[in-house]
Amino acid sequence: MEKYKMDIYTASTGVQMTLSWASRSDYLEAEEFLKNMGAACGSGTRRAGAAPFFYLKDERQLDALFNLRDTQRRR
Repeated sequence: MEKYKMDIYTASTGVQMTLSWASRSDYLEAEEFLKNMGAACGSGTRRAGAAPFFYLKDERQLDALFNLRDTQRRR
């Protein structure tokens, strides 16, 4: 089973985590969701094959992402 992962950093708490999605469509939906809410997509010197990096400003954005994941899992 292929895993779709992204790294998340929440500035207000300093917490960094890696989240996985069960399917490509769920992953793409989450990526679009993050971009639409203004989460910055990290760039720079990341090792080849590393998960994409998203920078969240606050816990409100993280809660919204978790709510999306919960909705995806109930489908």
